[in-house]
Amino acid sequence: MKTRNLLGCSCAAGWIIGIANFEYTSGGTIRHTFSELSTGESDLYTFATLLAKKSGHQVPTKPEAFLINFAGGPESFKVIDLYKLFYSKPWDGELKKGKVFENKIVLIGVSASAFQDFHNTPFGVIPGVVIHANVISNYIDRLRLRDMDSWWLVI
Repeated sequence: MKTRNLLGCSCAAGWIIGIANFEYTSGGTIRHTFSELSTGESDLYTFATLLAKKSGHQVPTKPEAFLINFAGGPESFKVIDLYKLFYSKPWDGELKKGKVFENKIVLIGVSASAFQDFHNTPFGVIPGVVIHANVISNYIDRLRLRDMDSWWLVI
């Protein structure tokens, strides 16, 4: 079995830990994800599934794989440089003393090339945290795509 990376976060309900990996297609692109991985002994949920579930959104009740409905490239989600949290001018101004984060799911991830967390997607090479944001968005907006059965290709 492949090694899986796990991500964790603290939320009002306590710590949650989920699978952070995505599977590559034979062409080296990330297109799919899954809601959980059943090992026979236990079920391991993906980080995005757990985070969407803990924030009150509907997630599949059985293991399911689906195509990620990407919103676009790396600029599809608002990105805030981490340093702005620690300096009063951007914190008080642009970030409105943290009010911009109210009622939002906030993901903290790296986008510097030195961290090597970039992956091929249908929208080019994007940071891993943006892929997680896309999957969470798929749960929230219920815009998950499904592979078509082969008989549809005939039609």
